Amino acid sequence: MKPILVTGATGTTGAEVVRQLAARGVPVRALVRDPAKAGALAALPGVTLVQADLAKPETLAAALDGVERAYLVTSPDPAQVALHSAFFKAAKAAGVKHIVRHSGLGADVNSPISLGRWHGESERELEASGIAWTHLQPHLFMQFFHNHAASIRDQGVFYAPLADAAVSMVDVRDIAAAAVVALTEPGHEGQRYAITGPAAVSFAEAAATLSAALGKPVQYVAVTPDQAREAMLGGGMPEWLATDLANMFGFFATGQAAFVSPAVEHLTGKPGHSFADFVRDNLVAFR
Repeated sequence: MKPILVTGATGTTGAEVVRQLAARGVPVRALVRDPAKAGALAALPGVTLVQADLAKPETLAAALDGVERAYLVTSPDPAQVALHSAFFKAAKAAGVKHIVRHSGLGADVNSPISLGRWHGESERELEASGIAWTHLQPHLFMQFFHNHAASIRDQGVFYAPLADAAVSMVDVRDIAAAAVVALTEPGHEGQRYAITGPAAVSFAEAAATLSAALGKPVQYVAVTPDQAREAMLGGGMPEWLATDLANMFGFFATGQAAFVSPAVEHLTGKPGHSFADFVRDNLVAFR
Protein backbone atom coordinates (compact mmCIF):
# COMPACT_ATOMS: atom_id res chain seq x y z
CA MET A 1 0.00 0.00 0.00
CA LYS A 2 1.35 3.40 -0.96
CA PRO A 3 1.69 5.93 1.84
CA ILE A 4 -0.83 8.71 2.39
CA LEU A 5 0.74 12.12 2.80
CA VAL A 6 -0.58 14.26 5.65
CA THR A 7 0.40 17.92 5.77
CA GLY A 8 0.31 19.93 8.98
CA ALA A 9 1.15 16.70 10.76
CA THR A 10 2.05 18.36 14.07
CA GLY A 11 -1.10 20.52 14.08
CA THR A 12 -4.35 19.84 15.92
CA THR A 13 -6.14 18.16 13.02
CA GLY A 14 -3.20 16.80 11.05
CA ALA A 15 -1.75 14.97 14.03
CA GLU A 16 -5.10 13.32 14.74
CA VAL A 17 -5.39 12.21 11.11
CA VAL A 18 -1.91 10.67 11.35
CA ARG A 19 -2.83 8.86 14.57
CA GLN A 20 -6.06 7.45 13.18
CA LEU A 21 -4.49 6.33 9.92
CA ALA A 22 -1.67 4.63 11.83
CA ALA A 23 -4.24 2.91 14.06
CA ARG A 24 -5.78 1.42 10.90
CA GLY A 25 -2.42 0.13 9.74
CA VAL A 26 -2.22 2.60 6.86
CA PRO A 27 1.30 3.77 5.97
CA VAL A 28 1.62 7.50 6.51
CA ARG A 29 4.10 10.07 5.31
CA ALA A 30 3.82 12.92 7.82
CA LEU A 31 4.91 16.27 6.39
CA VAL A 32 6.56 18.47 9.01
CA ARG A 33 8.69 21.58 8.92
CA ASP A 34 10.65 20.60 12.05
CA PRO A 35 11.11 16.86 12.64
CA ALA A 36 12.40 17.59 16.16
CA LYS A 37 8.86 18.55 17.15
CA ALA A 38 7.31 15.36 15.80
CA GLY A 39 8.97 12.63 17.83
CA ALA A 40 5.67 11.21 19.12
CA LEU A 41 4.36 10.84 15.57
CA ALA A 42 7.54 9.17 14.38
CA ALA A 43 7.06 6.51 17.05
CA LEU A 44 3.69 5.46 15.61
CA PRO A 45 3.70 2.27 13.50
CA GLY A 46 3.90 2.89 9.78
CA VAL A 47 4.58 6.62 10.09
CA THR A 48 7.52 8.20 8.29
CA LEU A 49 8.42 11.84 8.78
CA VAL A 50 9.28 13.94 5.77
CA GLN A 51 10.62 17.45 6.13
CA ALA A 52 9.08 19.96 3.76
CA ASP A 53 7.43 23.38 3.76
CA LEU A 54 4.55 24.55 1.58
CA ALA A 55 6.19 27.99 1.57
CA LYS A 56 9.20 26.36 -0.13
CA PRO A 57 7.68 24.57 -3.14
CA GLU A 58 11.04 23.09 -4.10
CA THR A 59 10.80 20.84 -1.01
CA LEU A 60 7.49 19.28 -2.02
CA ALA A 61 8.54 17.01 -4.89
CA ALA A 62 10.47 14.62 -2.65
CA ALA A 63 7.67 14.63 -0.06
CA LEU A 64 5.09 13.71 -2.70
CA ASP A 65 7.15 11.14 -4.59
CA GLY A 66 5.16 7.89 -4.80
CA VAL A 67 2.10 9.37 -3.08
CA GLU A 68 -1.36 8.90 -4.61
CA ARG A 69 -3.53 10.34 -1.83
CA ALA A 70 -2.96 13.34 0.40
CA TYR A 71 -4.62 15.26 3.21
CA LEU A 72 -4.09 19.00 3.01
CA VAL A 73 -4.52 21.22 6.06
CA THR A 74 -2.71 24.40 7.00
CA SER A 75 -2.98 26.89 9.84
CA PRO A 76 -4.91 30.10 9.07
CA ASP A 77 -2.54 32.33 7.13
CA PRO A 78 -3.00 35.29 4.75
CA ALA A 79 -0.74 33.36 2.36
CA GLN A 80 -2.76 30.14 2.50
CA VAL A 81 -4.22 30.46 -1.00
CA ALA A 82 -0.71 30.67 -2.41
CA LEU A 83 0.50 27.84 -0.16
CA HIS A 84 -2.32 25.57 -1.27
CA SER A 85 -1.77 26.52 -4.89
CA ALA A 86 1.87 25.48 -4.63
CA PHE A 87 0.81 22.17 -3.14
CA PHE A 88 -1.73 21.51 -5.90
CA LYS A 89 0.89 22.17 -8.58
CA ALA A 90 3.45 19.92 -6.89
CA ALA A 91 0.84 17.20 -6.35
CA LYS A 92 -0.20 17.33 -9.99
CA ALA A 93 3.41 17.02 -11.12
CA ALA A 94 3.95 14.08 -8.76
CA GLY A 95 0.92 12.19 -10.06
CA VAL A 96 -1.21 12.47 -6.90
CA LYS A 97 -4.68 11.14 -7.68
CA HIS A 98 -6.82 12.38 -4.78
CA ILE A 99 -6.56 15.27 -2.31
CA VAL A 100 -8.80 15.48 0.74
CA ARG A 101 -8.70 19.11 1.74
CA HIS A 102 -9.53 20.59 5.13
CA SER A 103 -11.61 23.61 4.20
CA GLY A 104 -14.12 25.50 6.35
CA LEU A 105 -17.86 25.71 6.80
CA GLY A 106 -19.17 28.55 4.65
CA ALA A 107 -16.21 28.50 2.26
CA ASP A 108 -17.09 30.83 -0.59
CA VAL A 109 -15.12 33.12 -2.87
CA ASN A 110 -17.58 35.87 -1.97
CA SER A 111 -17.48 35.37 1.79
CA PRO A 112 -17.15 38.59 3.84
CA ILE A 113 -14.84 36.65 6.18
CA SER A 114 -11.28 36.34 4.91
CA LEU A 115 -10.86 32.69 5.94
CA GLY A 116 -14.10 31.73 4.20
CA ARG A 117 -13.05 33.57 1.07
CA TRP A 118 -9.58 32.01 1.02
CA HIS A 119 -11.00 28.53 1.50
CA GLY A 120 -13.44 29.20 -1.33
CA GLU A 121 -10.61 30.25 -3.64
CA SER A 122 -8.59 27.13 -2.82
CA GLU A 123 -11.60 24.87 -3.30
CA ARG A 124 -12.15 26.36 -6.73
CA GLU A 125 -8.50 25.95 -7.73
CA LEU A 126 -8.37 22.33 -6.57
CA GLU A 127 -11.54 21.51 -8.48
CA ALA A 128 -9.98 22.93 -11.65
CA SER A 129 -6.66 21.12 -11.15
CA GLY A 130 -7.68 17.77 -12.63
CA ILE A 131 -6.93 16.00 -9.34
CA ALA A 132 -9.82 14.19 -7.67
CA TRP A 133 -10.92 16.14 -4.62
CA THR A 134 -12.93 15.94 -1.43
CA HIS A 135 -13.67 19.07 0.61
CA LEU A 136 -14.21 18.71 4.33
CA GLN A 137 -15.84 21.85 5.74
CA PRO A 138 -15.64 21.66 9.54
CA HIS A 139 -17.49 23.92 11.94
CA LEU A 140 -16.02 25.50 15.08
CA PHE A 141 -13.79 23.01 16.91
CA MET A 142 -14.78 21.93 20.42
CA GLN A 143 -11.05 22.21 21.06
CA PHE A 144 -11.64 25.99 20.87
CA PHE A 145 -12.43 25.66 24.57
CA HIS A 146 -8.77 24.94 25.28
CA ASN A 147 -8.27 28.67 24.66
CA HIS A 148 -10.45 29.26 27.73
CA ALA A 149 -8.91 26.55 29.90
CA ALA A 150 -6.92 28.93 32.10
CA SER A 151 -9.85 31.21 32.95
CA ILE A 152 -12.17 28.23 33.49
CA ARG A 153 -9.60 26.57 35.74
CA ASP A 154 -8.56 29.66 37.71
CA GLN A 155 -11.70 31.82 37.73
CA GLY A 156 -14.58 29.56 36.78
CA VAL A 157 -15.54 31.81 33.88
CA PHE A 158 -15.07 32.20 30.13
CA TYR A 159 -15.92 35.02 27.76
CA ALA A 160 -17.08 34.82 24.14
CA PRO A 161 -19.14 36.90 21.68
CA LEU A 162 -21.81 34.27 21.00
CA ALA A 163 -24.74 35.93 22.82
CA ASP A 164 -27.26 33.18 23.61
CA ALA A 165 -27.01 31.41 20.24
CA ALA A 166 -26.15 27.75 19.79
CA VAL A 167 -23.43 26.39 17.55
CA SER A 168 -22.91 22.82 16.31
CA MET A 169 -19.26 22.53 17.36
CA VAL A 170 -17.30 19.50 16.21
CA ASP A 171 -14.61 17.46 17.93
CA VAL A 172 -11.35 17.32 15.99
CA ARG A 173 -11.40 13.55 16.42
CA ASP A 174 -14.50 13.42 14.23
CA ILE A 175 -12.98 15.67 11.57
CA ALA A 176 -10.03 13.28 11.44
CA ALA A 177 -12.29 10.23 11.33
CA ALA A 178 -14.16 11.71 8.37
CA ALA A 179 -10.86 12.48 6.65
CA VAL A 180 -9.59 8.94 7.17
CA VAL A 181 -12.70 7.49 5.54
CA ALA A 182 -12.44 9.87 2.59
CA LEU A 183 -8.76 8.99 2.18
CA THR A 184 -9.07 5.22 2.45
CA GLU A 185 -12.48 4.31 1.01
CA PRO A 186 -13.79 4.89 -2.52
CA GLY A 187 -16.76 7.02 -3.48
CA HIS A 188 -15.89 10.33 -1.84
CA GLU A 189 -14.25 11.98 -4.83
CA GLY A 190 -16.00 15.15 -5.94
CA GLN A 191 -17.87 15.43 -2.63
CA ARG A 192 -18.18 18.37 -0.23
CA TYR A 193 -19.01 17.49 3.36
CA ALA A 194 -20.11 19.90 6.08
CA ILE A 195 -18.59 18.53 9.29
CA THR A 196 -20.46 19.48 12.47
CA GLY A 197 -21.08 18.01 15.87
CA PRO A 198 -24.19 15.93 16.63
CA ALA A 199 -26.03 18.80 18.33
CA ALA A 200 -26.03 22.57 18.55
CA VAL A 201 -24.92 23.80 21.97
CA SER A 202 -25.16 27.29 23.45
CA PHE A 203 -22.24 28.48 25.54
CA ALA A 204 -24.55 28.69 28.56
CA GLU A 205 -25.22 24.97 28.03
CA ALA A 206 -21.49 24.40 27.60
CA ALA A 207 -20.88 26.18 30.92
CA ALA A 208 -23.44 23.91 32.59
CA THR A 209 -21.73 20.82 31.15
CA LEU A 210 -18.36 22.04 32.40
CA SER A 211 -19.84 22.84 35.83
CA ALA A 212 -21.29 19.36 36.19
CA ALA A 213 -18.08 17.64 35.09
CA LEU A 214 -15.80 19.79 37.25
CA GLY A 215 -18.03 19.87 40.28
CA LYS A 216 -17.78 23.66 40.53
CA PRO A 217 -19.66 26.57 38.97
CA VAL A 218 -18.47 27.69 35.53
CA GLN A 219 -20.03 30.84 34.08
CA TYR A 220 -20.27 31.98 30.47
CA VAL A 221 -20.12 35.76 30.04
CA ALA A 222 -21.27 37.10 26.68
CA VAL A 223 -19.23 39.98 25.27
CA THR A 224 -19.58 41.93 22.05
CA PRO A 225 -17.55 41.07 18.94
CA ASP A 226 -15.69 44.38 19.35
CA GLN A 227 -14.79 43.54 22.94
CA ALA A 228 -13.61 40.10 21.88
CA ARG A 229 -11.54 41.60 19.09
CA GLU A 230 -9.82 44.02 21.46
CA ALA A 231 -9.08 41.19 23.89
CA MET A 232 -7.59 39.06 21.14
CA LEU A 233 -5.46 41.97 19.93
CA GLY A 234 -4.33 42.55 23.49
CA GLY A 235 -3.23 38.94 23.64
CA GLY A 236 -1.01 39.42 20.61
CA MET A 237 -3.22 37.95 17.90
CA PRO A 238 -2.64 39.37 14.40
CA GLU A 239 -5.16 42.06 13.52
CA TRP A 240 -6.53 40.24 10.46
CA LEU A 241 -7.23 37.09 12.48
CA ALA A 242 -8.77 38.91 15.45
CA THR A 243 -11.05 40.78 13.05
CA ASP A 244 -11.98 37.59 11.20
CA LEU A 245 -12.78 35.67 14.38
CA ALA A 246 -14.82 38.53 15.80
CA ASN A 247 -16.80 38.74 12.55
CA MET A 248 -17.26 34.98 12.49
CA PHE A 249 -18.60 34.89 16.05
CA GLY A 250 -20.79 37.86 15.25
CA PHE A 251 -22.36 35.72 12.53
CA PHE A 252 -22.66 32.75 14.87
CA ALA A 253 -24.43 34.98 17.41
CA THR A 254 -27.27 35.60 14.93
CA GLY A 255 -28.34 31.98 15.42
CA GLN A 256 -27.34 30.78 11.96
CA ALA A 257 -24.59 28.40 13.13
CA ALA A 258 -26.81 25.73 14.69
CA PHE A 259 -27.13 23.59 11.54
CA VAL A 260 -26.35 19.93 12.25
CA SER A 261 -24.94 17.93 9.36
CA PRO A 262 -25.31 14.13 9.10
CA ALA A 263 -21.91 13.83 7.40
CA VAL A 264 -19.88 12.48 10.33
CA GLU A 265 -22.32 9.64 10.99
CA HIS A 266 -22.75 9.06 7.24
CA LEU A 267 -19.00 8.75 6.74
CA THR A 268 -17.96 6.93 9.90
CA GLY A 269 -21.09 4.93 10.72
CA LYS A 270 -21.46 6.41 14.20
CA PRO A 271 -22.50 9.76 15.72
CA GLY A 272 -19.82 12.30 16.44
CA HIS A 273 -18.62 13.14 19.94
CA SER A 274 -20.96 15.28 22.02
CA PHE A 275 -19.69 18.30 23.93
CA ALA A 276 -20.08 16.26 27.11
CA ASP A 277 -17.80 13.60 25.57
CA PHE A 278 -15.23 16.26 24.75
CA VAL A 279 -15.30 17.66 28.30
CA ARG A 280 -15.04 14.20 29.85
CA ASP A 281 -12.07 13.28 27.69
CA ASN A 282 -10.26 16.59 28.25
CA LEU A 283 -11.20 17.25 31.87
CA VAL A 284 -7.61 17.53 33.06
CA ALA A 285 -7.17 20.69 30.95
CA PHE A 286 -9.91 22.49 32.87
CA ARG A 287 -9.02 21.40 36.41
